[in-house]
Amino acid sequence: MADPPPWPSYPIGPPGAALAIGVASVNTGVTNEEAWRLLPTLRNPERIRRIRKALRECDWPPDTKDRVNHFIDAFKILTDNRNLLDHSNVFELDEEPISLFKYNPEGKTLHIVVTVAELRQVADDMKTYHDYGSMLANSINLQNTAARSLLTPTSLKKQPLPKKLDYVFGPLSIRGSRAPD
Repeated sequence: MADPPPWPSYPIGPPGAALAIGVASVNTGVTNEEAWRLLPTLRNPERIRRIRKALRECDWPPDTKDRVNHFIDAFKILTDNRNLLDHSNVFELDEEPISLFKYNPEGKTLHIVVTVAELRQVADDMKTYHDYGSMLANSINLQNTAARSLLTPTSLKKQPLPKKLDYVFGPLSIRGSRAPD
């Protein structure tokens, strides 16, 4: 049986970029699922606001609250990154770096120049925080049971915050510095 023809047959940029953006989109859906379970009908900014308000009012230990706030900070960065990537267009280049652009609600163009490694890191950060968030939620849930010593919130190492994708207004050179005005 013959191999199928390569897909897609049209240029989409470096092959690794499309895969990394796809993985980031899938991984943020998994991370977003945790927040959706808490507040299913709300958009992310309102979810974050309500979770932070509830967190201030609950009687959890300061270390636990700190870890939850850290997760929320990462969640905000990750969902912003995912939204930027999912709504971006790729300049049709066959090599790195990758130039992405999108339009803001006012119709102005935002750009970023990234490498495949940076896009992969966005996807990996989403997976890291999905795992961290699941472990944190499980550790909090165990605190009111006889198994509370199996996994405590303080036993979880806080992961470094993910890097926020830095889209900018105006044209960029392919090397990543702003083009002259």
